[in-house]
Amino acid sequence: MATILLTWNPNGWNTDAYDEWVGRTQVGELVDEPWSVANRRFGIDRGDRAFLFRQGDAGRGLVGIGAIQCPPYEGEHWSGDDRTAWYVDIMWSEFLPLDRMITVAELEAATPDFGWRTVYSSGRTVPAHVAARLETLWHDRTLVGGVPAPEAVLDNVVLLEGSRQDVNTTRYERNPVARRRCLDHYGYSCGVCGFDFEEVYGDIGHEYAHVHHIEPLHIRGAEYQVDPIRDLRPVCANCHVMLHRSGDPILTPDELRDQLAARSSRA
Repeated sequence: MATILLTWNPNGWNTDAYDEWVGRTQVGELVDEPWSVANRRFGIDRGDRAFLFRQGDAGRGLVGIGAIQCPPYEGEHWSGDDRTAWYVDIMWSEFLPLDRMITVAELEAATPDFGWRTVYSSGRTVPAHVAARLETLWHDRTLVGGVPAPEAVLDNVVLLEGSRQDVNTTRYERNPVARRRCLDHYGYSCGVCGFDFEEVYGDIGHEYAHVHHIEPLHIRGAEYQVDPIRDLRPVCANCHVMLHRSGDPILTPDELRDQLAARSSRA
């Protein structure tokens, strides 16, 4: 996982959208937005950490954190003229109110070797030791109670492969706080087959699991108050797919576990 520093300059850009995004993330929603990386085409990939750095004379510093959903792709220039620019899709998990921004002075004190006065619109890859300090700074400043890993943010996000085109689709928001509470309660072993990613894969599997909605969100079709203990279960990737392939209505994790046990007893 790389850490990429992206930029936002509010000069000439409607800040009402930012205020809305702050409000949405503070109640646990994710904000799915394309972000310009100027002419940059390489060095960014799905699963990378994204930090948002606010530019401008009114104040500079870190204001956003999220996960990158795809490598850069070419699209119409944000200005609306005949040029093109390159973009990445970001799933932002938190925006800070500007009075809570991690300022340049704080960043320079924590990471004096990075050079916070030279951050460009194409984004900048952050060295690992600096990225670790940024994670700590954000953890100490967050207002939503945690800093979800990029893979946690991207779990179950629908990706469309192939040539880029205009597509109308419905995506139901997952709440990262609910996910964390589910995993804190049940742990990271699959609730169907017992698979444990860390036990099999070692450190790269540490604290990793999919989280399954017992009643899928597309069936509910509307916002609801989720109970992380009652409504969610940790599962492995294989069982997660099998649950969603199991029929209509889909099996619960307990029902699929019982089926596996019955098959095993007949073997």
